[in-house]
Amino acid sequence: MAWAQTPHEEAVDQSTAAAALDAAAPLVEQSPADIAFAPIGRAVRNLQQSLANRGGVSPADYGVLQSLRERAEAFTAEFPDDIRGLAVELQLSMWLKDEQRIEDTYQRIIARQHDNQAARGSYARYLVRQNRYADALDVLEAYPPDPAKHLEATLIFSQCLFAQHRFQEALDVLMAVPQEAISSNWALQPQVTSARKVRLQYVQHWEQEQQAQARDAAGEPLPQVMLLTSRGPILLELFENDAPNTVANFIHLADQGFYNGTKFHQVLPNQYALGGDPNSKDGSLMPPGTGNPGYYLPDEHLRDGARKHFSGSIAMHKQDAPNTAGSQFYLTVEPLPDFNDTRTVFGRVLEGLDVVRNLQRNDVIESVTVLHRRGHDYRPTTLSINGSTPAPSIADWPQNDAGAPDADQTPSEAPQTETESETETDTDTGTDTDTEASASQ
Repeated sequence: MAWAQTPHEEAVDQSTAAAALDAAAPLVEQSPADIAFAPIGRAVRNLQQSLANRGGVSPADYGVLQSLRERAEAFTAEFPDDIRGLAVELQLSMWLKDEQRIEDTYQRIIARQHDNQAARGSYARYLVRQNRYADALDVLEAYPPDPAKHLEATLIFSQCLFAQHRFQEALDVLMAVPQEAISSNWALQPQVTSARKVRLQYVQHWEQEQQAQARDAAGEPLPQVMLLTSRGPILLELFENDAPNTVANFIHLADQGFYNGTKFHQVLPNQYALGGDPNSKDGSLMPPGTGNPGYYLPDEHLRDGARKHFSGSIAMHKQDAPNTAGSQFYLTVEPLPDFNDTRTVFGRVLEGLDVVRNLQRNDVIESVTVLHRRGHDYRPTTLSINGSTPAPSIADWPQNDAGAPDADQTPSEAPQTETESETETDTDTGTDTDTEASASQ
């Protein structure tokens, strides 16, 4: 059975209602519930085929979908112990993009089948798509998935622990998966292998990060900045000890009011919210994602002690070419291992990670206010745009910077070394599963 698209997922697993419809097949001896469900099952199958032929749901279909959902509700009311009605309600709510109803139906299914790990895994993935890792953990930790039977749910469980900085637990969950279960699932085998490697790396990264935070706490207080967004406030601590020039640039631009009124022009679930482009302001004639402050910055991600990407990191966006960051930055919603050693991390969220995870495209940065700074001027060392190593394409991840050269700089000030361009890849956390387990088993 095909699934509709929701705002948080490109495709939702098709198995939630499939088992319910399969159960509607003719039986030698049909119960009253079987007889009552049979026409609902046929109607859903016919509707599914019609939507597939027409390429998806249109607003003209909403009346039919709502009517069929009411029939499923009536079935559930008459046969409260039969899960098939709820499974159909869930599918129809997904087609209707009824977010509140989707969540309510998931909760009703789990309330009736507390130990249904497949349903819990499906619900958890739905929550993770919305960056709701803590809520997903509540669902999964109540009845942890059996790693031998529910590999996809186990991967999601590990991802949630990973996003919450419970790195050793995230690794332990995956190490508990029997080799037989991995070998027999060719589709998920590479994801488990990759995720295990990433989790192990982050156990070590987290130890280093905690040492760095302890060092920062023992030294001169780091700068703090309040990033006020249309979704709420985000308190940032800036890593001046590890990325001094990038921090100087951020504070310098904040003092000028450069970021006020800019937007988060690109937001990707389970990855980041990207903002800080002057072209994202209302009235700009240039497309968002192409702007900069008129100069580039030297990279600092290769410095000794450079910080890694964790949940709530703030880092500089740049082109694939070296030394091409400007003003655009991104806030991470979970650790991004593929961006380590390619982007400069220059701070972390102290308060407001929930705001970061709730950001949507075109949310506004209302103001950036420096609450604490060290006793010196913040003037960054900059590079001329013309003199910097050019980037290959404006279509590279996520957007490229472009703009006029800085009149105060000259090409001779640009870096003289030639570095092969880096290639961006999607964040590999080992959880890109294509299907979920049935919520009606």
